[in-house]
Amino acid sequence: MLGVTRANLAAITGLRENQISPMLLGRIPLDNDSHNIMYKTLERLEQLSDSIKPLSLDWNQTKLVKFLLQQLGDGEIRDLSHRLNELSQEFEHARI
Repeated sequence: MLGVTRANLAAITGLRENQISPMLLGRIPLDNDSHNIMYKTLERLEQLSDSIKPLSLDWNQTKLVKFLLQQLGDGEIRDLSHRLNELSQEFEHARI
């Protein structure tokens, strides 16, 4: 579970917040565009979350999240993910 709120998801996707829960619960039908936006965004949020582990992201910072999603699409996050893994391993062996 990502822990993204409806408000955050609305800000990230551009969909209306009052429609997000009913859409996800199947109470109102999703048109193709909304379905594609929602599915792709949730998939990319999960990729982003996985890419920056062991760090976590504050989903309330929607401007930053949107920027990072763009960077994920441009391949920049993959480079960062590799470096974070290296730093995580160094941290585990550090004598601090």
